[in-house]
Amino acid sequence: MRSTESSYRPDIDGLRALAVLAVVGYHAFPDAVPGGFAGVDVFFVISGYLITGIIARAIASDRFSLADFYRRRARRIFPALVLVLVATLVMGWLLLRPEAYANLSMQTIAGGLFSANIWFWLKTGYFDPAAEMKPLLHLWSLGVEEQFYLVWPLLLMLLALLRPRARALAWLFAVTAVALLSFGLNLVMTDHHSVDAFYLPYARFWEPLAGASLALWEMRHPAAVSRGPSRMKSALSLAGLLLIVSAIALLAKSMEYPGWRAGLPVLGAVLLIAAGPGSLAARYVLSRRLMVGIGLISYPLYLWHWPLLVMLREYELGQAAPLLRGLTVLLALALAWLTYRLLESRVQRGALRVMAARSAVALLVVITAAVAIRAADGVESRLTLRMERKAFIAGYEDLHHYGLQEKYRVECDFYDWDTMGARDEIDSDCLERGSRGTLLLWGDSHAQALSYGLRSSLPAGYALAQVATSGCKPGVGDNPALAGPGVPVEACLRSNRLALATVRRIRPRAVILAQAEKHDVADWQALTDKILAAGVRDIYIVGPVPQWRPSLPEVYARYSWNQLPARLATGLDQAIFRWNAGLLATHFSSSRVHVVSLLDRLCDHRGCVWQVPAGKAGNTLLAVDYGHLSPAGSLLVGGMLVQEILGENAGMPAEQ
Repeated sequence: MRSTESSYRPDIDGLRALAVLAVVGYHAFPDAVPGGFAGVDVFFVISGYLITGIIARAIASDRFSLADFYRRRARRIFPALVLVLVATLVMGWLLLRPEAYANLSMQTIAGGLFSANIWFWLKTGYFDPAAEMKPLLHLWSLGVEEQFYLVWPLLLMLLALLRPRARALAWLFAVTAVALLSFGLNLVMTDHHSVDAFYLPYARFWEPLAGASLALWEMRHPAAVSRGPSRMKSALSLAGLLLIVSAIALLAKSMEYPGWRAGLPVLGAVLLIAAGPGSLAARYVLSRRLMVGIGLISYPLYLWHWPLLVMLREYELGQAAPLLRGLTVLLALALAWLTYRLLESRVQRGALRVMAARSAVALLVVITAAVAIRAADGVESRLTLRMERKAFIAGYEDLHHYGLQEKYRVECDFYDWDTMGARDEIDSDCLERGSRGTLLLWGDSHAQALSYGLRSSLPAGYALAQVATSGCKPGVGDNPALAGPGVPVEACLRSNRLALATVRRIRPRAVILAQAEKHDVADWQALTDKILAAGVRDIYIVGPVPQWRPSLPEVYARYSWNQLPARLATGLDQAIFRWNAGLLATHFSSSRVHVVSLLDRLCDHRGCVWQVPAGKAGNTLLAVDYGHLSPAGSLLVGGMLVQEILGENAGMPAEQ
């Protein structure tokens, strides 16, 4: 929210530009801007600084009205939000299948009610759609901010009942106490369940409160603020800029966040704001005309960019080419500028009560429309796909959600599929031994997907022990980074501890390791050294399976219906080949570590095997979603692995 006070600071708009460019860069080019998500933390600090300053000054001069405060928030926030929500629903109408469109309608309702963070927190689970397929995911931050402003003005007003001299101290005490409590909760929750810390407001309030504390300190020490440029302020500004740039460049999605790492962009933003408009960073970086211009459109740019990128991914069936992503960012910039010039500027010039009321009514209309879309189950009649194609996709979705428990052996999973929490233990049957030998399967849900095929293909007398937990990469040490998004860290720690203990106890003939992604950066050497030291004969690291975006059933139904190519390249995720190449290039100190490249067996220049041939497994797709093997796919791949490990065919289905 741009301040309407006479003390407008262009450097703060420049700081907004830095924050929004970081976020947009991360979403469009995550490899180039790995920590760009830290821009949201900068936004929180800016908001807390500006809004708290406005509230506190108005209260101090007896000019504050809570009703007018919320009217100004509505006039500022609602118009652009309504426009983007409508545009996203229109794009979804054209591109999304019924279930996804119904899900978008719920995102719209949550976003319109400023509770998107709560909605995504409730819906975050291992089998929830990937983040890159949620068009309104970015509204979580707007939810946190507005929830903060539901309680913060009330607390300031309550403390304002004290005498003026005591009031200032009470405000500073309150902001310090609440910020420390919130920061402490953030640290504890990040260690135990980072999803809670990411989405829940009370673990994020310390960030706007960091800005609020600066605003209240400046009110008590106006002389320090009014002084001109100084070496100290310039040093502070350069330090703040360095902290933010370092966070953007060095943080990564795989790290636990927010936690202490969020302190880097938060402290950086506080230092830059505290340094003032005359500091070096403000004059030569933040107050430049281009930066200020981008800062002025930062709010609509933040709203526009993510739905456009998600819909591009939906249209392209996966990550689009860099050129297309770049053009989409330019489109978002153009739409943001038009939104600012043609909508926001005009609304801000209108009468407060009238514009706030109109904006609220418009938002209510959008929410009502979203409710109707949800009631119609995504309005199936709008799609051009024939009914049999819809039924085909729905059949695999049902199989994915409800039909894999037995095949994947859910009883061997420390992640509870029903409660989305961590189980204390798995069934003892998961650790059974065979009279002729035992193989141990260790990994995440992509390891679970191999289970059915391995068990079905093993010769008599062999058993498959299994410790595989959804979203948990195999590894040693209490490393929380091995847990995927939405998976309790404790579930992964228990899974990996038990797997290694089982290796030491039963000394299986072979250990099979498998995971969904990033095979090229995993610490395989440390893991295999621990396993070999326990007396295991051989270790088999299984490379990635073919993966299609958004899913193999949908790619087939949309683009290859009634066509039967030997290989399918449409929608094939190219990242799997990079992971596979990195895994194959890994040097292991022991010849007893074997890398199994499924891509070499299932793919060629035409694409990858996508359909299991008729016969023992039936005429079925290889995967039920983007890459989790179907039961038939598991039979095909599991048979390959048994032949690799035991040198026995064991009824392996023939490759197409």
